[in-house]
Amino acid sequence: MPFPENEILSVSLLGNEWKIKTKSSVYSLFRDSMIENPRFTDFVDISSQYRIGYIDKNDTKRRMLANLTDDSSFLVLLDRYSGNATYKKITESLQTCFLRENIPVCIGTE
Repeated sequence: MPFPENEILSVSLLGNEWKIKTKSSVYSLFRDSMIENPRFTDFVDISSQYRIGYIDKNDTKRRMLANLTDDSSFLVLLDRYSGNATYKKITESLQTCFLRENIPVCIGTE
């Protein structure tokens, strides 16, 4: 496992893909390997076409990758078919995102 067990914030199942959110990143289980998501601090797939991503204001690695210069957190609607992304600035910091009864849910930090 690429991270200590006490770093895990949440574990969820998205379709047939396991997602593990840690204090510093998010990983997906792919062919018996944990793969870090390079683009988002967290994400939730709402369909095969669309993913809602989250980039935290303190996540400098992913902020630089997305060319974000504003000191805010962002929700991103990613169209995985076209590659187009729509960014929405938010003031909240999120702990994790997941689906509950096919509805996307994001939990904020305290």
